[in-house]
Order: sequence, then C-alpha cells, then structure tokens
Amino acid sequence: MENQNYNRPAQPIASLLTFNRTLSKRLSHFFVKINFSPNGITTLSLLAGITAGFFMGQGRPFNLLEGAFFIHLSFLLDDCDGEVARLRNLSSVFGMWYDYVADFVVDVSLWLGLAMGAWKTHGVYIYIPIVFALCVLGSAVNFRRVVEQRKADTQRPIRSSGDVGKFTPSSFIRFIGDDADPSILIWLCVLTGRPEILLIAGCVYINFLWASNLCVSMGARKNTW
Repeated sequence: MENQNYNRPAQPIASLLTFNRTLSKRLSHFFVKINFSPNGITTLSLLAGITAGFFMGQGRPFNLLEGAFFIHLSFLLDDCDGEVARLRNLSSVFGMWYDYVADFVVDVSLWLGLAMGAWKTHGVYIYIPIVFALCVLGSAVNFRRVVEQRKADTQRPIRSSGDVGKFTPSSFIRFIGDDADPSILIWLCVLTGRPEILLIAGCVYINFLWASNLCVSMGARKNTW
C-alpha cells in the first residue's frame, strides 16, 4: 500500500528503490481490465512467496535464483492488490487484513526456506536457527508496526505532491518502511550463491525496519510534547 504521509527522497533514489511500483501500476491496469479481484492478487502473491521459500530451501545457487524470481514476483503482486482495490473501489477490512497476514506468511516462508537452504548446503551451525528466530521475531514486530502505522496514517491528511523530494533522515526511514522494497538487496545477495548471506541480510533489514521506525516515532512524539 503506497503511503505519502512523509516527504519522499529525491530522484533517482526514489526511482531506484520503487521500480516495482512503476511495473505494478501497469500490471494493475491489466488486472482491472480482466476483472481480477484484489484478494485474488493477494492469493497469487502469497503462493509466489511460498514457492520462493521452497526454492530457497534447496540451497543451490540456481535454486536461489529461482527463489529470487518468485519473491520478486510476490513483492510485485503485493503492490498490485492495493492498487487494484483502489482503482475498482473494492477496499475492505477483510482485504486489508488478508494482505497483512499474507505478507507475514511470505516473510516466514522466505526465512524458513533460507534457513533450510543454509543448513543443507553448509551444515549444522548454531547461528542458523538463531538468525531464523530473529527474522521471524522481526517480521512479527514489523507486522504490528505496519498495522499501527496504517491506523495512524488514516487519521492524518495526505501531504501534497509538492512535498515529494524534500529529504530528511526520518522521511527516508518512513519511505524505506512504507514504499521501498528489498528486491535489489535480494538479487545482490543471491548472486553470492550462499543462502546464509541472504538470511543474515534479511535479518538485518527486517529488524532495521521496525527499530528505525520506532526511533522516528519516538522522536516525533518528543517534538509534540
């Protein structure tokens, strides 16, 4: 779901980190033309994410590439469901929560697949289940962050398009958490051919999302006191 209650960073940074959004807008119009429902798109995103976890779980370099393709597809479809819901005026509470839960399931499928892949290809290391647990915990905390943030955003007026491009550290963090996606990071890590590197990078990324946004929120509350 695209959010504009903050100042987005200037081009070309925004374009680089949201190229999926450019693709999804075109794909969303196609889904509208064929009358495909937003919840159906969410289901496709969920299936693509679970498939990605399966391929990541094989651990071999080629399987990681397959997994990267499907997780990228999952992210792309995840952008489409909200866009189609708005274009067709089909937004609903059920659809919103289905999207939230599907995102969490995709996260866990990815973490589980990467942990299994690392275990299969590089042996049993104690850090693998620890990093996996931190990934799942990070996804759970981030899930709660997204839900609470969406509630708060509905109570604030949307900023005008003239605000786009004004950069501050807090607005960049909001941008990363709301509109940017980690596709580039995933592809770069996959090229190493090592699932444990992608697992560790994912752990850092998902926990950075909730921790940095928590710091921004606490700073904003301090300024209002």
